[in-house]
Amino acid sequence: MTSEPAGARLGAIPWPAAAPFRVAGLDEDFAVYEGSVGVTIPIEFIIPRGSGDVRLEVRIRSQACSATDCLPPASIRTTIAVPEAPTP
Repeated sequence: MTSEPAGARLGAIPWPAAAPFRVAGLDEDFAVYEGSVGVTIPIEFIIPRGSGDVRLEVRIRSQACSATDCLPPASIRTTIAVPEAPTP
């Protein structure tokens, strides 16, 4: 993740427990999530008040697999606008 203006930091992401998974023909164990996965990502803003709205550029990487196959890894990029909080 990057921010404009600079000054946003990611905290530790509390990932849910993953399930063990094995692809037929591979001698490797994987940890996977099935269906949808929801996480709350803590972000700390260390940007001076008056800097205006913050734009976060986020990249999410994933890989889809079946019991016999895995697709190549994929990634999605998006930008999230975070408005500056009003002055108290």
